[in-house]
Amino acid sequence: MSDAERIEIMKKALAILELVFDDGDYLNYSGTVSITHRYIADLAMSEGDYELALSSLEKAAQFAVMSDTLPENARHTSLLVNNLEYGPFNTIKNYDFTDCKELYDKMQADRYNAIRDDKRFIAVLEKIGRYC
Repeated sequence: MSDAERIEIMKKALAILELVFDDGDYLNYSGTVSITHRYIADLAMSEGDYELALSSLEKAAQFAVMSDTLPENARHTSLLVNNLEYGPFNTIKNYDFTDCKELYDKMQADRYNAIRDDKRFIAVLEKIGRYC
């Protein structure tokens, strides 16, 4: 399977999540969405698609911040999941770092050297750096 095909599969997975969380109430799933956008950015870099890499990193940052600033308790509002609640009673976090810190660290990889000086790349680092 090519990297381009992997990217398309991940985009389809994100589209499914957009259908499920049509109100944008990703809550605990925001971490998964962030990581998926980061994976797309990684693959886009290997494909030389710097625009896709930058836009994916921006989205990864948006969802990483969302994940790191979750309320203590919340109820989903999207129609398909509006009977589900988010809270410490039904989630498990088995790591002690933030999603922003993980993204920040992953963005130090050499694969990003070609876009490291881009103002959008720098803005992402600054945005997530506040939550590390």
